[in-house]
Amino acid sequence: MDVSDVTPRGDDALAATLASLGSAQRLAILRQLRMPRTLREIEVSSERPDAGRRLTRQSVADHVERLSEAGVVLSREAQRATTRVREYSLNHQAIYALAESLKALATMRPVVEPTTPTAALALPVAPREEGHRLVLVKGLEEGTTFPLSPSRPLHVVGRRRGVEVCLDFDPYVSAENTLLTWEDGAVVAQDHPESRNGTVLNFRPLPRGERARLRHGDVLGVGRSTLVYWT
Repeated sequence: MDVSDVTPRGDDALAATLASLGSAQRLAILRQLRMPRTLREIEVSSERPDAGRRLTRQSVADHVERLSEAGVVLSREAQRATTRVREYSLNHQAIYALAESLKALATMRPVVEPTTPTAALALPVAPREEGHRLVLVKGLEEGTTFPLSPSRPLHVVGRRRGVEVCLDFDPYVSAENTLLTWEDGAVVAQDHPESRNGTVLNFRPLPRGERARLRHGDVLGVGRSTLVYWT
């Protein structure tokens, strides 16, 4: 996947994408498109919830077209029984890229320090885990752990679903980005020869072809995501 296909460019593109999401009906459509659906299968309430009516198929089509233009909805032809149909599904990688752009706005600190009160926070209770693993500390669903079992000689970090360390939400991660192998009781990291954006170890790029033995607490950067090696 070309990252430029899912990455907003500049303030104009960011504003246009946010405008496309600025509708309760479009947000409701996005939530339904976690599973591929045809226009006929999308059911959304009208602008007035008290009206008790559903949007017409043409209105749904207009909303889906707007979301498709923003890149947050993908479409494809699919076979349903004996009929060819067009399905629509959520492009969660584009939404993640959008979230990264919004996160950049949080770096703009005002000259005058805000005086807002401290917000309450419910701290999660992490389960006790043992063994070698990678812990996702930046990305989606931070705290997710990926066991690195010695019984499996190779673990792949990548965007493709089915790899051992799957970061399918991050469009900056290659389908197969980083290779982890077990050697003499230790985990060794190596950038995949065909990764687009490389692999970062302890905030420094890992040179192509170089192999690095991981130690407890090492930080692995892949795309816009960050993992910590824990033993």
